[in-house]
Amino acid sequence: MNGAAGRALPSVVWGVIALAVLLCVWLLLRSGRQGAEAVIMHPFAPSHPRVYADNAAASSVGPQARAELIDRADRALAREPRIPLGGETTAAGRLYRTDPPYAGWTRVDGRSPDYRDGRINPAADRRDYEAATAAGREARDLGLAGVLTGERRYLSGSRDRLRAWCLDPATAMAPRFTTPQSRIEICVTVPAMILAADLLWDLPVWDEGERERLAVWFADLARDARGWSRDNNQEAWRAHLMTAAGALVGDAGIYADGIRAHRAALDAQIDDDGVLVREQRRSDARGYTRLALQAFTLTEAVRRRAGAEDAAALEAGPAKARLTAALGLCARNEIAAAEAGAAAGEDSGDGTEAGDTGFLVLAGVLWPEAVPPPPGDPGNAWSDRVLGPVAFHTQCAPVRNHAATSKGDPR
Repeated sequence: MNGAAGRALPSVVWGVIALAVLLCVWLLLRSGRQGAEAVIMHPFAPSHPRVYADNAAASSVGPQARAELIDRADRALAREPRIPLGGETTAAGRLYRTDPPYAGWTRVDGRSPDYRDGRINPAADRRDYEAATAAGREARDLGLAGVLTGERRYLSGSRDRLRAWCLDPATAMAPRFTTPQSRIEICVTVPAMILAADLLWDLPVWDEGERERLAVWFADLARDARGWSRDNNQEAWRAHLMTAAGALVGDAGIYADGIRAHRAALDAQIDDDGVLVREQRRSDARGYTRLALQAFTLTEAVRRRAGAEDAAALEAGPAKARLTAALGLCARNEIAAAEAGAAAGEDSGDGTEAGDTGFLVLAGVLWPEAVPPPPGDPGNAWSDRVLGPVAFHTQCAPVRNHAATSKGDPR
């Protein structure tokens, strides 16, 4: 090394140091923008299904549950795929639109109040909610039937439902929330489509580029969920939609936003006694409590599969004690209601669909020390009518409101 080079060396070193400092500052700023993404960066499973459970769990089905599932799948194949009908068509797709179900009563009977919590207005346009519910359930049931039987007609039927609702330019829903009412309705119906897509993802049923377009659709919808929040069960479902969609498409940023919203909702909505404080003044506190706990439980199931580190964070914190207390309280209340109904000669499960209480089976698998097992009656709403250890087919379906009409409404 000559003298000139030796004298220039300090300036080179200082230049390298300056560049390193700038790089560190940029990384810090970037991590600040990403928020929880810097902490929650799980290596998602390389193959599907990876959101709710694997094919082994989906295949562990009792004879009654299998017969019911195949029957629903066969009936679904006899129908055309459902599409959104209520809103206008744009370049991004059809805009989801329904009327608020509990409002508009003054126009019906001329009396006040116009908004009546828990009472569905018979004049309300509920077509898109009913279509989204059917599209999700049929995609889910057909996908599960395909996994169980290996029959391509079921798998193709499930794919066709996803194509019609998410991909076909002539029929697909625009991946966005359009009104306050659309928020809860999309959040409780789309997870069934995520489950179906997860089951089908690695199977040879897709045309070239379809999976990539479907991933974009789910990711766009989940990103749009970042633009709003609520303080009751709707927030639990918003968090679940983002968590499940992020896990499906392998987007750690979306997943992180969902987990962050989930943690905040657990802290805000459940007190130390396990009471969901945001639902207690509602027309059907018991039903809305179940609706929120269903979303919380599903999100915890996704967390268990997406990354042990993040799941351990809940186990070590106060949120676990509150959530398990709430689930235990809910299970005991449902057992008492079932026993009271049986004593009165009523059908078990008080006439609601298995999805009302099926999540308690999943909760019992996740936290057996906190959630009592269901009664042994095979006709009970959350016993033999669930699929395997994740209560597959009872999940991701909207809970029927006890106070509602036959059209149903999740709130």
